[in-house]
Amino acid sequence: VSWIRRRDWHILTSGLFTYTNDERFQVVHTEGGDDWNLQIKYVQKRDNGTYECQTKTLLRLREEE
Repeated sequence: VSWIRRRDWHILTSGLFTYTNDERFQVVHTEGGDDWNLQIKYVQKRDNGTYECQTKTLLRLREEE
């Protein structure tokens, strides 16, 4: 799961890793859970905008018998 800021297409997080120097951003996830939340501490006016959550799914093809 990745969180992207649409204004500049900056990847903020991927999995549990954070890719911004702004320490206000972090991902909140409970191990084994399905929820991946982006947390922005001390929200500022400049944080306004769209944030996109992206997931990767694996398709498993079943071989016909």
